[in-house]
Amino acid sequence: MGQHRNNNALRMQIAYEAARILADQGGQDYHGARTKAANRLGLNSANLLPSNAEIQQALTENQRLFQRDTHPEFLHILRNHAKEAMQALAEFKPRLIGSVVDGSADSGSGIQLYLFADAPESVLFKLRDLDIPWHEEESTLRYSNHQQKNHPTFLIHADRVEIRLIILPLGAERQPPISAITQCPDLGITLPMLNQLIDQAISQPVA
Repeated sequence: MGQHRNNNALRMQIAYEAARILADQGGQDYHGARTKAANRLGLNSANLLPSNAEIQQALTENQRLFQRDTHPEFLHILRNHAKEAMQALAEFKPRLIGSVVDGSADSGSGIQLYLFADAPESVLFKLRDLDIPWHEEESTLRYSNHQQKNHPTFLIHADRVEIRLIILPLGAERQPPISAITQCPDLGITLPMLNQLIDQAISQPVA
């Protein structure tokens, strides 16, 4: 029992060090931050390495404690950029996923949206109609059946914030990819749910 408690304490020590690394460097490279934190602390045993969810929890606590004056406003800006993109692309039933939803986003996070379309070209035609420049790449995502699939992804920008549009087939609305943080299917949130999240954040005073 005592060894178990000690291991949990060491895991959280690595998680908080990884969170500090992410806060200092920006971005969402949990694996890189975990490895760097374990090396820095000399704690490289596999059973001591924290999960992505534990690192995310530590990161959220770090932001609440040390970025309480700046982080809520920054998150509000990102969520409003996401809202505008979802409104413009409403015909593709957009779902917002990732750190902008859970609140752990930082300056290197960007915005991630699932768009649902059987023909990725239809999204391109829409971007052209909106006169929005894009850059194309692929995203490799995992599913609950242990499969990995590549999906067309279009990168656009709003006020220097990167927005990743990940194109999924229509059937993926019911069976979405797995979140790298929770290891569960990532349903994301719809535009009405995002509006509710924004309204809740505005109504809650900063602690």
